[in-house]
Amino acid sequence: MHILTGFRSSVRALVPCLALTSSLLIAGCGGDDDADSSQTGTASFSIKDAPVDGVSEVVVTFDRIDLKPRNGAVERFELDPPRTVDLLALQGTDAAALIDAVELPSGQYDWMRLYVVTDGSEVVEVLGGEFDLFIPGSHPPSSNPNQRFLHLARPFVIPAGGHADFTVDVELRKALIKRTSGPGSPFYMLRPSLRLVDNSATGTLTGTAPHCTSDLSSGGNAVYVYEGAGAVPGDVFVGEDGDELLRSDGADHPLTLANVTLDTESGLWRYTVGFLPAGVYSIAFTCQAREDEPGSQDDIGLSSPTDVTITAGETFELNLD
Repeated sequence: MHILTGFRSSVRALVPCLALTSSLLIAGCGGDDDADSSQTGTASFSIKDAPVDGVSEVVVTFDRIDLKPRNGAVERFELDPPRTVDLLALQGTDAAALIDAVELPSGQYDWMRLYVVTDGSEVVEVLGGEFDLFIPGSHPPSSNPNQRFLHLARPFVIPAGGHADFTVDVELRKALIKRTSGPGSPFYMLRPSLRLVDNSATGTLTGTAPHCTSDLSSGGNAVYVYEGAGAVPGDVFVGEDGDELLRSDGADHPLTLANVTLDTESGLWRYTVGFLPAGVYSIAFTCQAREDEPGSQDDIGLSSPTDVTITAGETFELNLD
């Protein structure tokens, strides 16, 4: 990590760390104090995703991150050079660093924004085809420069004299949508369906699961994770802005999900859900994740849920066979 000089006030230019992390980052974070410019702490921010079907690459280029203290000016970080990541390569416990160990005023922050360079962002489909990727409001003919960021309104705390590690989890099944109507070529839109987690308060869920089909045009083996015990498993159901919609079937919305993939060493089909905040969850399995359209309530077959408790810093093994 190297901080370039020549920027004043809260505008900073960064050369981001390019390493991938594949383990939990241990950090401290807590409290609800307002940001205090007389005291500082440090923070790192990484990014990962929850999977989506039908595409093999979701390449996103970030060139700036804004962090807003509850009281005080926006802390702005220019990524120089811009940071390009393939979100689909960042599943389970893998994450890519965006900014590393930057000094910030300590205390409460209200939101963050991830600025996306659409010229360096694209989606590649499994069955062929490359498509441009846009943020809502940035697709031509729009020329509004204020609409090229993903906004995450989730408070977080920078500890005075300490360090905090955070991970932004992009929920691709909720966030990614293909546009095929209207003038011009088809393209993808990346909506702001994001979670921000404090890595020090998270654990990992992993295990084996059934394998129903390898047909790319149907099926879809996935594990759905719901907050709380005794959840009623439902599919992904979100609106145009990526926010969850009111359900008419009485089911619960999944917090996140994980695809089931072949472990070539063991020959078993496994799943891993990383960066889960400590707590109780309900876990269900489906063979029909590819039929889960985010804009509608779909009657996909989800198994009866199993309750698990996730402890910070630990891995829980749940075999669904």
